[in-house]
Amino acid sequence: MGEQKNEIDFEELGRTMHGMPLPTWAQYFQLAELVSQLREALRQLESRAEGFDRRLELGAERFNEIERKNDQSCADIRRIDLLVDTHSQHVTEVKQLLEDIKSLLEVYDSARGTVAVLSALGGFLKWATGIGGAIALVWLWLKTGIKS
Repeated sequence: MGEQKNEIDFEELGRTMHGMPLPTWAQYFQLAELVSQLREALRQLESRAEGFDRRLELGAERFNEIERKNDQSCADIRRIDLLVDTHSQHVTEVKQLLEDIKSLLEVYDSARGTVAVLSALGGFLKWATGIGGAIALVWLWLKTGIKS
């Protein structure tokens, strides 16, 4: 019967690995060149990925700045809205004051007209009293007769 092999044939193992033949030196150098090219391509991809990372970081920083400015603008708008509301209230109060002043001016003009009429009436009464007193004296003198 056949002899069993208990020994490992290292030479046979060196020629094949897992059933695949080992590459020749020329193939090995071609593979080494291919690995070198793959490593260069990987380095380029990593460089591009780093560039993308930098661009993403810059974009995130710009976006954060835009958000900060937007928040500040919103706060400014809220402050302006509050000022506009306050201003509107003041304008309403001023309009009401103007209406009140107009009514006071109308009362003043009416009072001034009344004072002018009363002043003219007073002037007339002053003259009428003087003339009326003189007429009354003359009438009384004629009625009672003056005895001299």
